[in-house]
Amino acid sequence: MGNVWKALGAVAVVGVLLSLGVLHAAAATTVPNNSPAGAVFIDNQMHTVPVEQSLWYRFNYYASKRASERTPIYLTLVNGNHSGVEMSVYTFDQVNDDLMDRIENWRNEEPVGRGTPQRYSCSNHIPRANGDCVSNDLTWVGTFATSGTYFVRIRNTNPYPTNFVLTVQGADVSLTGDAQLPMHNQ
Repeated sequence: MGNVWKALGAVAVVGVLLSLGVLHAAAATTVPNNSPAGAVFIDNQMHTVPVEQSLWYRFNYYASKRASERTPIYLTLVNGNHSGVEMSVYTFDQVNDDLMDRIENWRNEEPVGRGTPQRYSCSNHIPRANGDCVSNDLTWVGTFATSGTYFVRIRNTNPYPTNFVLTVQGADVSLTGDAQLPMHNQ
């Protein structure tokens, strides 16, 4: 009887070790979102960016052929002003490292946009360029001429991990993969 329990124990240990090996292999194949290649869709949830590191997010935008019909995109880093966290917006071409210029683009090119604090009137909270109050959020508002996947880099300049919430809004914004929209701009 003792040998049966020993055999069952050995089988259980082998089973546990095999499961851990499978879990480790599965975890090793997950691409982290610390580069454009691993960018995940924006989920409007709280995340933590590690010490002096960057995390990458993406969204799809469907541009109308006529500029007058394009709807704006609203990217917001909630409470990002004075937080030590920066937000930058990039096109697919800027983060694609296989272009003819052979430049690791997102490291060497200026982003198409950056999150900035918005000014507003303190009395009625209406955004105004010369407003006397400044938002706690960092915001970027814009449109693109072409449909495609666009990227947001969240960079922590602090010597400690920092929580952040990145939100995106817009009538022509999608936060899921879509077979009709390639990963490159059209």
